[in-house]
Amino acid sequence: MGRIGARLLAAVGIPTVVFLAAEGAARWALGPREYTAAEIPYEADPALGFRPAAGIRSKRLCISSLSTRGGEPRRDASRRILVVGDSMVFGAEVGESETFCSVLQTDLGQDVSVVNAGCPGYGLHEYRLAIRRLAPLVQPTEIVVCIFLGNDIQDVLSTRPYEVLGGKLVPRPRFERAGVAERAWMSFAARVSSLAVLRVARGGSSGESSLAAAEAHAAGVGPRGARLPERGYCGMDQPELKALMICEGYGRLGEVGGEKITRAWAALPHALQAIREEAAQPGAKLTFALLPLPVAYDPGLRVRLAKLWGLAPRVVDGARPSRELAALLDRLSLAQIDLTPALAASPAEHRLHIPSDLHFSVEGHALVGSTLAARLLGR
Repeated sequence: MGRIGARLLAAVGIPTVVFLAAEGAARWALGPREYTAAEIPYEADPALGFRPAAGIRSKRLCISSLSTRGGEPRRDASRRILVVGDSMVFGAEVGESETFCSVLQTDLGQDVSVVNAGCPGYGLHEYRLAIRRLAPLVQPTEIVVCIFLGNDIQDVLSTRPYEVLGGKLVPRPRFERAGVAERAWMSFAARVSSLAVLRVARGGSSGESSLAAAEAHAAGVGPRGARLPERGYCGMDQPELKALMICEGYGRLGEVGGEKITRAWAALPHALQAIREEAAQPGAKLTFALLPLPVAYDPGLRVRLAKLWGLAPRVVDGARPSRELAALLDRLSLAQIDLTPALAASPAEHRLHIPSDLHFSVEGHALVGSTLAARLLGR
């Protein structure tokens, strides 16, 4: 090896060895990391691009050996239900027993195995590939594909939106623009960030602090016990979502943001048919579950958006995307469970989602889980 090669090896290898040794020492001294559902670690997947890192066990977050949330799937159950979706299914910001898949499991009983295959960042393309990956392993008798009206329609236009570096998700365009050195630095920074939240031996732990903070946030409590504001738009003020809520039909939209919706709506039937074909491979019964926009069941949010856009509240129809998608599924002869009526009829209203966030709260998950269980039991 030449002198330049030796110097290069020393420049790269020595810092790497030092960092890995420091990381190992820190993990030994500080103990295991305590994860929350909001800080899920990821690993690369050759087809999907990314998936939850397998084998995580902590108080608030468990990931099975199959990269599904919760315990190990049971293939000996007489009824095996694979639930596919994004962060709404995964249960961002709620505990292990609080996700609607956990509620569904409890309501359906021990003869049933419910597998939570939700993953933040997934869309319809990833749902299909997740079924392909997991069906031979889980052998589902039923597959429930959950479509969140807040992003799944638009996301049909994109695939593999993220890559994994150091256990973190990096937007794919940024990943592709980065050179080798920048990718190495991004990975290093992600690993350092992970070390920063390892448990410390004295005075509590940063992991426990983040766990408590996540629990408080899900309950609507901020620092020092202050209530989190229930105002804001929960991410619903995007032009594409405005077009979904105020426009009749999605064939040709002139509204700002409507062009993307028009293209996505045209591509949607093909994506739904592809999921049907994938679910048919294991012979599983396929059902689509429609998860509505928070505007559909939170009248206060509807009024705030109407004021922002200078519209009458009656014009902002948060249930319209659910109705349009339900009609499309009917035309394609695809079974569906629309959660919109159950959520809209609840007196909990704004408490069904986390304050200033579109994700379901503990109450929202409980209602979705019990409603799904009743429908799947044929009640």
